[in-house]
Amino acid sequence: MPHPSSRLDIYIVPQGGRREVHAMARALFDEWVLAGWVLDDGSGMPGMEEVVPRGCRRVRLDLPESRVLYANQQGGFRAQCMGCGASVAQHVTALVSPAVPNGKVNCGQCGCELEGGGVKFSPHAAFGFGAMVLCDVGSFELTPGAKATLTRALGPYDVVGKRV
Repeated sequence: MPHPSSRLDIYIVPQGGRREVHAMARALFDEWVLAGWVLDDGSGMPGMEEVVPRGCRRVRLDLPESRVLYANQQGGFRAQCMGCGASVAQHVTALVSPAVPNGKVNCGQCGCELEGGGVKFSPHAAFGFGAMVLCDVGSFELTPGAKATLTRALGPYDVVGKRV
């Protein structure tokens, strides 16, 4: 198991389908390059302080072919059914498995459907078809201007902190 580090990455996880998420993330990355906040290789510039206080070292796109779970790596996470509070960690991998039709799984305790907000994660986690990753951030907080820009460019999104 890797040793805990002080490096914190922020995963900005847009909601939507794979093609839509990939296109929106690429467009926003290109916008940040044109603004001079990020270099073409993803290296963070001083302008990234407009997004996250004290900036970040790098921005990268994570654009997988299938839906994944973005969650904390160091120390793991808890997954509970929103209906009854039962631990459903064993079902979480099934929610992203191609073998499970429509990614639908029910809680073994109360029968609630776990897809679509039926799982409470602690710390926060999110399912998605991609993410903009702010690597080695100076703060976990996004600026108010960044939140407005992200909403305009990506629509609804989740923010997940990940120690790596």
